[in-house]
Amino acid sequence: MKKSALLILISLVGCHMSASGQGLLSIGESGSFDDFDSKLPFTTTITGDIGFDSNVGNRPDGLEEESGYIRGGVGAAYAGGSRVTHIDLNARLSTLHYFDQPESQADDSFQTGRLGLKIHHRVNPTTTVGNSAYISYEIEPDDAIGASASRRLDQYSYGYNNLWVSRSWSRRLSTVARFTVTGIDYENDIESVGEDRLTKTFSKEVRYVLDRLTSLVGEYRRANTDYDIVNLDYDANYLLAGADHKFSDNVSGTLRLGGENRDYDSNDDDGWNPYAEASLRYNLSDRTKLVWFTRYGYEDSEVFYHLANSRSVFRTALNASHAFSDDLRGKAGLSYHSSDYDRGVLSELTEYGLSLNLGLNYRVMSNTDLNLGYTLTHHTSDSAFREYDRHRLWAGISVTF
Repeated sequence: MKKSALLILISLVGCHMSASGQGLLSIGESGSFDDFDSKLPFTTTITGDIGFDSNVGNRPDGLEEESGYIRGGVGAAYAGGSRVTHIDLNARLSTLHYFDQPESQADDSFQTGRLGLKIHHRVNPTTTVGNSAYISYEIEPDDAIGASASRRLDQYSYGYNNLWVSRSWSRRLSTVARFTVTGIDYENDIESVGEDRLTKTFSKEVRYVLDRLTSLVGEYRRANTDYDIVNLDYDANYLLAGADHKFSDNVSGTLRLGGENRDYDSNDDDGWNPYAEASLRYNLSDRTKLVWFTRYGYEDSEVFYHLANSRSVFRTALNASHAFSDDLRGKAGLSYHSSDYDRGVLSELTEYGLSLNLGLNYRVMSNTDLNLGYTLTHHTSDSAFREYDRHRLWAGISVTF
């Protein structure tokens, strides 16, 4: 069975978030599920836009291929439940067609799909269970998720599922046990030899409420990563300590510091390496919100398996949303990452990536929005062949029922 099929099955069966040792999706309280903001129990949305892409396929500098494109999609969102049980569901499907098929791409049309699910249920006054799942079929890596290298050229499936149980033992002491599954399955088997993988993580967190603003946290994580290439499989252990702090009614943050040890089946042992993650949420007003995530640690290499085993990566992302008026809303996102490849041919390679996303939505009718967006991606590397710049600009319309 393909890893992606197994991952989707696990994700759909599963009923607070915790990092699995990779990516930004699970840092803090709710990761990248902030788009569950519908005020209605159930909504459907139809979208369409036309745009321009200055560098289809992330070609190196000097070899760019540009094209106009058209894109259409449909989405649905559901929010319901009670104080005891609550469910949030968000699904989106879209297709993109380039007017001029670039030589670097095997096709001129691509499909994407995303499914997000959050459930939490209060069993009794001391015990709560929940599940968070995110499944996507992507054209481009999403730097806000941070699960795949920005240099990807092919489509891939990504899945994340986190099942958790929280138990309060006293007014100050509580524990959270989590089981997390993440996986990536790349469509182009020739370009992605050895990169398909599935990671299973178990973690146990002990939390002590120091005062009404601060909780101290200690955590142990045990992760197993299974590759298509057997000798890349490894086990990882994490020992972390940190705190959750509420700076004010509008500002809250999390911090975890510690170490990570990777033990490969090939008998390679990285020893202990530093690991850190943090988040900050700031509600400036009812109209303006800021969310910041950052993480440093080891990630999988995302290149041919014989070139490098892993890379140490620093990632940070800042997302902002603002309602200029009842009809005009804006969003902005800025993400940055730096990667140092470990071992193999690429052991001296360092890369940097910067991504800027801007969007405006203007409500022209009660259920109709006009949309304008711009994305800038800048990637630098010690290898000139891996450097590129990319600009995307689009305008469209969305109708919600």
